[in-house]
Amino acid sequence: MGGVSGHAGLFSNASDLAKLASVMFTGGYGKNRYFSQDVIDLFTAPKSLDFGQWGLGWWRQGTDKRVWYFGTQASSETIGHQGWTGTLVVIDPSRDLVIAYLTNKINSPIIDTSVDANGFSGKCFTASTLGFVAQILSIGMDTSEDISEQLLDLTADMAAESLKKIPEGAQADHPYVKNSQSKIDVLRKWAKAAGSAKYAAFADELTGMLPRDAVGGFTDVSVKDWYATGVRYCAENGLMNGVSATRFAPNLTAGRDTLVTILCRMAGSSTPSAVATFPDAQGDTLTREQLAVMLYRMAGIESDGGAMGLAGYEDATAISDWAYEAMQWAVRSGIIKGGNTNTLRPGDSVNRAELATIVMRFAEL
Repeated sequence: MGGVSGHAGLFSNASDLAKLASVMFTGGYGKNRYFSQDVIDLFTAPKSLDFGQWGLGWWRQGTDKRVWYFGTQASSETIGHQGWTGTLVVIDPSRDLVIAYLTNKINSPIIDTSVDANGFSGKCFTASTLGFVAQILSIGMDTSEDISEQLLDLTADMAAESLKKIPEGAQADHPYVKNSQSKIDVLRKWAKAAGSAKYAAFADELTGMLPRDAVGGFTDVSVKDWYATGVRYCAENGLMNGVSATRFAPNLTAGRDTLVTILCRMAGSSTPSAVATFPDAQGDTLTREQLAVMLYRMAGIESDGGAMGLAGYEDATAISDWAYEAMQWAVRSGIIKGGNTNTLRPGDSVNRAELATIVMRFAEL
């Protein structure tokens, strides 16, 4: 070809790649014309009746031959190509649509060279399937209906199915475990936004199926512990530290100074000086009703308006008068929950596991 050819040594960005792909619509770009319609037809025509999924240098959708890459809603005239490194171009003339999707699937660590020299960790995530992106984009573009419920169903299915890919004996840092954890986190977030208690509970159930291993580097917190998500959130966002580099001490009673430190960090204050401002908070244990009041004030709510009574809880009368409105708000907001005992335990002390979970719920309001 006179030294000019297309091969794996070509590099580009998504924007320029989309421009190049759009040439296949008309044979030109802007005021410049490069191909005649005859040439385009030659490129895109099926190789033969038996190989309708192949064109000249292009893959073809044909009769749903490339749905793994182009999605189920791509027209039969759709052409494109996938790259081994984790790239995809989709060109659908019927919708004037070009999708240029570039990932770093292969530019990622190898899981275990003794097992597979091409076992890149990037292959363990949904993004590496490439066609999933084309499918989701098509669903969003081709319907005017609210499909939030269907997407929540899909997310739940994806999260559940991802667990099947986790190898036996895998630890929490395995890419397939991280893939599952990320899907479960998305499911939990969307379930909360949709007000779906069903899928929120399902997310918790799936979390319990993940391999038991340390969370956030703390050997005393497992991914299966009910408070694992809260500990991970607080650790990753710099809100809570462990009692050592490897211990979180989830069952240790939390003090009011710990909560003051957390709130100062959330507000962007310098924690040592901020805690020193409240000498009476240092060393005191933190009760559930005190926690509710401090978060209520942090939220800047002047009055809850008495929107929800707490008479349904067996120990509601044990709530101090000064804390009742704050507890009412905290329960209604889902920050503090009664659990299966139908009690709020307002005077009970809060341990670090409970504190991390409640702080996460508060931060995500």
